[in-house]
Formats: sequence, C-alpha cells, structure tokens
Amino acid sequence: MTDWERVERLRGRGQSWDEIAADDRVEFKPPEGTEKPGLALKALYFQRRSRTRRQAKGGSETGGASGGSGSGAKGGWTKRKIFRTTAFLGILVALAGAIPLLLSFELRLIVYLVPQLALVVVAAVGGILLGAAFIAGSGRALAMWKGGVIAGVILGIVLAGVLASVSLSQGCPNLAQTKNGEPGPAGDTGWIRADNPVWSQNGAPVVFYLGSIACPYCSASSWALKGALLNVSSSMSGVSMGTSSSTDVYPNTPEVNFVSSSVSSTYISWDPHEGADDTQITVPNVGCPESAYVAQYNTQGGIPFVVVGGVFMHTGSLVNPALLSPQGTPYSPQVVASDLASCGNNPNQNAVCSAILPAQFWLEAYMGKADQLAGLPLPSVVTNPNSPASGDFQAIT
Repeated sequence: MTDWERVERLRGRGQSWDEIAADDRVEFKPPEGTEKPGLALKALYFQRRSRTRRQAKGGSETGGASGGSGSGAKGGWTKRKIFRTTAFLGILVALAGAIPLLLSFELRLIVYLVPQLALVVVAAVGGILLGAAFIAGSGRALAMWKGGVIAGVILGIVLAGVLASVSLSQGCPNLAQTKNGEPGPAGDTGWIRADNPVWSQNGAPVVFYLGSIACPYCSASSWALKGALLNVSSSMSGVSMGTSSSTDVYPNTPEVNFVSSSVSSTYISWDPHEGADDTQITVPNVGCPESAYVAQYNTQGGIPFVVVGGVFMHTGSLVNPALLSPQGTPYSPQVVASDLASCGNNPNQNAVCSAILPAQFWLEAYMGKADQLAGLPLPSVVTNPNSPASGDFQAIT
C-alpha cells in the first residue's frame, strides 16, 4: 500500500521520482515487468491527483488505479491512518499535559486550578497512546511525530497560558516555594514561614482557617483560635459550642464552632472555612486565594490548617485533643469555657489552661507579626511586656 503522505513529503524535499520509488517506507510496488519504477510512480501519482480533483468537483469516479499499488488512493480509515492518527494524538496529548506540568513548577498559578497529578495523568495517557501506536504500527506510527510535536507544543503553551490567566483573574497569588520552620509551643513543629507578600483583606492581614467540626484536632485547636481572635478583635459573633464526631478518635472533643462566625477587628480579617457535618469529617471546597495556600503549603491535605497573613502557616493540631479528654472522658464544652475564663495569662491555672494557652499565645504573636509586616499598628497583646504573647512575638523571625 503506497504511502502517499510520505510521497508528498519526499517531493517537497526535492527528491526524484526514482529516489522516492526506491524508498522502503513509501512501500511502492510497481506493476510486474516495470523497468522504470520512478516513472510508474509518477504516472500513478498524477492519475490519483487528477481523480481526487474530479471527485472534489462533484465527480462520481471512485476506486483505485490499476494494479495493487493504487489501493493507497482509497479513502477511509486504513490501518496506517489509524496508527498514525493515534501516534499524532499521543504526542499531542502527552505534550499538552507535560508542558503545563513543567511550567507549573515555575508558574505555580496553574496547579491551583488543575492539580499537578491531573497533568501527570494527561501526559501519561498521551504516552500510552503513542506507545500503542508505535507497537501496533511496527514503528511506522512515528511518521507523524513532527506534526504532533508542533501541535502539542502549541497546545501545551496555550493551555498553560489559559490556566495561568484564569488563575490570576480569580485572585490566585504566585507563592514562594521555599519555606522555613518557625517556633511554636514545646513539641509543636507545625509553624512555617514563606516569604510571600502579606495577604490582606479590608486593610488587615487575613487569618484563614480550614477545618471540620467533626475533626477532634480541629475541635481542640478551636479554643486557642477563639482566644487569640478575641484578644485582637473588638467583637466576635456567630460562634457556638459543640463536640467533634462521636465515632472518630478522641470522640466528642469539646469545640468552638466557626461555621457561621465573624470578627470585627482592625488587626486581622477572619476567613473561616469549616465543614459543618458533625458526624464525619468534611472539608469545604475553597476558591482562590485560599486554594493557593492549601496547594502550596498543605499538600497532604491535613486539618486544621491555619494561614496568618499569607506568610505564616500551621498544619496540624494546635492543641492536643487528648489533653481535653483526661482518662478518655472528654470535658464538656461548658467546662472548657469556664476553666479558660479563670486562666488570665497563667497556663498553670488548671489543666485546660495548660492545654490551650500556649497555642493561643503563639497565635496572637503570629497575628501581631503579620500586622508588623503589613506596616499596621500592633495589637496590645504583643506590645504589653506582661503578655506572654509579647515574648513569643520577639522569637518569630
């Protein structure tokens, strides 16, 4: 079966008809007894082209030229076409996934809309298509590689550009990849810092919280968050008390529910996103810029996850829920609230104070540090030398 596409390419390269007829990949089989294959191929070529033109003008002539060589002029999906089309699509799809994937390491905006894993899957599918075409076509499928590469590169760059543009339009920031550890309470290594611009809303650094009311680690941490928020705010509303899931670890851990909460403050802007199902852990979907911080600094999807001003992040429990369930029996939310009210700034006042206050003081310190980076006045909780948070504030880089 004559490969007319290859004939066209070789003619475009200036090769003679004899050279083209002798090319094994053209697969031209001249009629028996032909002494000049080049002339036979040339005649068949122009005969085929003439027939194609007549058909384009509405002629009804069909069929191939005389002899086995003319069968290549027939339309329809031949095995060769299937192999080559599959190879072309394989290269196209592989590059359409690989190029945005490579650019996502530099243009990190892309991964906030399309996760890198999805791009890996796209590239892998393209590779499978290409491999299948190559094997089934005994290697001839690669005859389409140039067109596939060109189209794939163009599509990949365009796709990366579109994803980046949409990300920017939705407010996705370009975040730093490098992060450094920051201090916290004894035994807590969850705080990190990334040299990003301060993330602000309404003129104040954002405190973004991602959690679930069914999660015992979120429930225990919620008390430290509430205490810190109250100490940098003029008012807080929409909070309620409850417990975590009764079927998870540390069942019925006492909690503060932030699902409908709001805060009035000149020092921070409160941005809570909390799953509202108290029977099983659910994490709400978030858009940009929140999803950007989750994708960049919480790749394992752990909760609770806290971002302070876009610079300081904490992944994991701020408070150990076991400390709120002595001997496996959880305190009630009312007991925790009552014991906290008697703490003052003394973590040694009672067991609840010692469990929660160290994390609360560090949260206050990080909120104050975000204000300092934003060039805002500092809350008194970090400027008062009698406040434990002021010492923590000084320890933050």
